[in-house]
Amino acid sequence: MQLYEELTKTDLLGEFVAILREAPANIRDLRNGQDVYEAFVKPARIDLYRVGAHFALSSIFAESPDQEQEIYCYTASMEDYKCTTAGVQIMATGRALIQSSIVLEKQSIDFATLHLGDHNLIAALASPMPNENFQQMRQELEKAFRRGDTNEVMRQMNICFGGNSYSLWHLFKDEQRRMVYELLSDTWEEIERSFRHIYEHNYAIILMLRNMNINLPKALAAPAEFILNQDLCEVIQAEEMNVDRLKELTDEAARLSLQLDKETLRFEASAKINNLMEMFEQSRDDTQLLSTIESALNILKGIVPDMDLQAAQNVFFTIGKEKYPEMKEKTGAQDEEATKWVQLFELVAGHLGLVIE
Repeated sequence: MQLYEELTKTDLLGEFVAILREAPANIRDLRNGQDVYEAFVKPARIDLYRVGAHFALSSIFAESPDQEQEIYCYTASMEDYKCTTAGVQIMATGRALIQSSIVLEKQSIDFATLHLGDHNLIAALASPMPNENFQQMRQELEKAFRRGDTNEVMRQMNICFGGNSYSLWHLFKDEQRRMVYELLSDTWEEIERSFRHIYEHNYAIILMLRNMNINLPKALAAPAEFILNQDLCEVIQAEEMNVDRLKELTDEAARLSLQLDKETLRFEASAKINNLMEMFEQSRDDTQLLSTIESALNILKGIVPDMDLQAAQNVFFTIGKEKYPEMKEKTGAQDEEATKWVQLFELVAGHLGLVIE
C-alpha cells in the first residue's frame, strides 16, 4: 500500500484501517486491529526520507560519515558533507543518496543536522535544491552557528527545508540505543566508579549477610549487580575470552544471589558464541579454540540458557558433516590430538542440542 501510494498518489490506508477496526484485539488495552496498527505498525513505517533522516542524524557521531552505509534493506552514500563544531555543539550539512536494496528506488536528499549537546539532536531534510541554493544555505547556517545563534540556525533550517524536521526519536531502535549509550558514556563511567567503590569496600559485609541467609539491602544489592553485570559483559566482549574469569564471575553472582541482566547478557553471549564459531569455521583444526567454545557454552548456558545460537548451529552442523568423520577415523589410529578434538566437538554438539553422526 505504501509503494502503491507513492506511485499512484492513491491512499488505500483509510479503507484498510476501517477493515482492521472490525477485528477485535487480543492484547490488553488495545480494542481492535486499528489500535494494534496504530501502536505497532504505523510507527515502524519506513520510507527513503526516514532512512535519510536516520543517516543524517547518525552522521554527527560517525567516525567516517562519508563512507557508504547499509541501513537494513537500504544503502546510503554521502555525496557532499561538511561538519562544523563549536564546543560541545556540532552542525553538519550535506547531500546524500538513499537507495532501497529491494525495489531499487533512489532518492537524493539535502540535509542539515544540529547537535546542541546531550539528547538535543535535530535534522532537517528535503529533496535536493539547486547547487547554488545549497551552498548559500550552508553558508548562512555556518555563519549563524559560528556566532552562537542557535535560534537563528534552527529558524534557517525550518525555512530552507520546509519544516521537514526529525529528532532522536526518528532513529531506528538499534541506533537509538547506541547513540543514547554514547551520549551517556560519561554518566555510565561515573556510575561505575561509584558502584565499584561501594561494592569493593563493602564486599566483606555483603558476603557475611549472604552467609547468614539475609537478603542484601537494595543499597548494596544494586551496586553489586551492576558491577557484576558490567564485568561479565566486558569478559564476554573481549577479543580473547578469559573463561576462568567468566567462571569466577558467574560463581560470584550465584554465591551472592544477585540478579543478572539476562537480556543484555543473552545478546552479548549469543553474539560471542556465533563469532567464535565463525572463527572456528576458518580454523577447523584449532583444538584450543574449540576448547574455549566448549567452556564458554558450558558456563554461559548456566546463566542464559536461551541464547540465540542458530548461526553457530548452522556452522557447526556443516563442520560436523565435513570434518567430524575424518577426525573420528583418526581416533582409531591412536591420534591423541584428534581424540581430544572429537571429545570437545561432541561436547559442543551437546551444548548446541545437535546430534553428530
